[in-house]
Amino acid sequence: EAERVAKILDDALSVQKLRAKPWTESNKALLKALRLERWGMSFVLYMVILVGCFSITITLVLAVRRKAREMAILRSIGLRRTDLGLLYLFKGGSIGLLGVALGLSVGLILLQFISKMPLPILQDAYSGRGLPVLISWQDLALVSIGSVILSIAASIWPAIEVMRID
Repeated sequence: EAERVAKILDDALSVQKLRAKPWTESNKALLKALRLERWGMSFVLYMVILVGCFSITITLVLAVRRKAREMAILRSIGLRRTDLGLLYLFKGGSIGLLGVALGLSVGLILLQFISKMPLPILQDAYSGRGLPVLISWQDLALVSIGSVILSIAASIWPAIEVMRID
């Protein structure tokens, strides 16, 4: 709300021919750099999630090919093709859920550590305190849910492969 407060102060100080300058105007370059850094980190996060989805797909496709005989035996004793497909969708979803749970727990623990422990590199800027950390729970929830959905989507191809087994 720096611009709004600056506008109110401008109105009050206009009699004395003074102008209020918001901190966002003074630090435009820093704010642009932070915005670019956030965009870059988001890009890296999406690439990590994409690589994870490819890993899930390849792992499950290899499992389908390696266990083709076992899947054929399950089909011969009465399991339907859709049951096998749902089994692999469940496998992909559970891999994604486990990955998100581990990633969130390790990440949140490391964030707590970073916020409490003083880092020697940042002694000048933060004078012996830890790095300030702001956790956006909405972003965490959105990325977590999206990651689980993408891991289920990554298991569609293996599910189709297992449904083709006679």
